[in-house]
Amino acid sequence: TISDPGKWIYTPVLENLAIQSTGAAEVGLHCDSCSDARITNLTVGGNPSSHFAVALDLSNSNGVFIEHPIISYNTKGILLIDTSAITIQGGDFFALTDGVLTICGKSIWDSLRNSWIEMVDYGINIDDSLCKSHTTVESLTISGNAFLFNGGVLLYKHQLSLRINNLSKEQRFVADQVLFTQNHVLMAGGLSATSYPIAVALAQGQRGYVHLIVADNFFSGASSGIAGCDKPGVSITYSDNRSYTKTGDALSDDCALPKSAR
Repeated sequence: TISDPGKWIYTPVLENLAIQSTGAAEVGLHCDSCSDARITNLTVGGNPSSHFAVALDLSNSNGVFIEHPIISYNTKGILLIDTSAITIQGGDFFALTDGVLTICGKSIWDSLRNSWIEMVDYGINIDDSLCKSHTTVESLTISGNAFLFNGGVLLYKHQLSLRINNLSKEQRFVADQVLFTQNHVLMAGGLSATSYPIAVALAQGQRGYVHLIVADNFFSGASSGIAGCDKPGVSITYSDNRSYTKTGDALSDDCALPKSAR
């Protein structure tokens, strides 16, 4: 753990670091309230005998640059609660029974780029059930990643590249300008039963909204389409994507779209 309660930790640098456990453990690396940090060539896990509930916890941090992380055989990959300007690129994420990124609270200008993601339940999971405060996600970028969902449905029940999930109408939920672009998403035959690899849900009575941009991606193997939405207040801008699905449909009928995108 890197922290000093009530204070910022400025310019920590971590390079060429490997962390493993001898069994089940809580957190691999916790950098709390870190600012202007650089983490390069970090491995958390790496073999099936090591397991962390959270590989890397960056809660309350901003301006953190993470390059070439290898995170495998854990529950959650990277936890972002109340963060800004977190950049993750060139990563290798494998065998995570929850998600690569788990986000709640405030997330401003965070990004996941150019990474390999295989055998996970969620790629990016924006979920306010982890927070006791409002969730506001602005200008989140998911770009240039390769998602391969091939873990089987017993251990990986959802297998979603992006999940935006609001459970409580009492906590305002906004996800604005979430950009999902230039990604490749493959649902392996017989190992994934996903209808839509992107799923968006707002609680009934929620006064917030979701604006999602899905552009210039390649999708293959989903049983129904690309994005499923089950509540009003969801707007999806969908353009220049290629998809091969069983039905050939891109979006479920309950996604709120501009007329030009239908």
